[in-house]
Amino acid sequence: MTRTRGYAAAAARAAIAPFSFDRREPRASDVAIDIEYCGICHSDIHKARDEWGGSIFPMVPGHDIACDVEVVSIRDVNECWERVMKSDVRYRFVIDMATLKDQP
Repeated sequence: MTRTRGYAAAAARAAIAPFSFDRREPRASDVAIDIEYCGICHSDIHKARDEWGGSIFPMVPGHDIACDVEVVSIRDVNECWERVMKSDVRYRFVIDMATLKDQP
């Protein structure tokens, strides 16, 4: 487990404040990213205020971004686009920008 810092509501009437929690280690199928900014939308606030009922506290409002990512070389962009057009993609393609230097 990794100790992580975020912001949480301790109760329905509490202000969102700094909070630490344990996050599981990334698995082989996970993509670890550094998040520089994360926002809270209006639905997160309704949930944090328990306006819809069923909220569990402490609550770290926000959305998880979950997707499978395949990192590809710039040389493979056309092949990737063909796969997108054929609906043969179950995940996102991310171009490894370091491969740009390999181009003439």
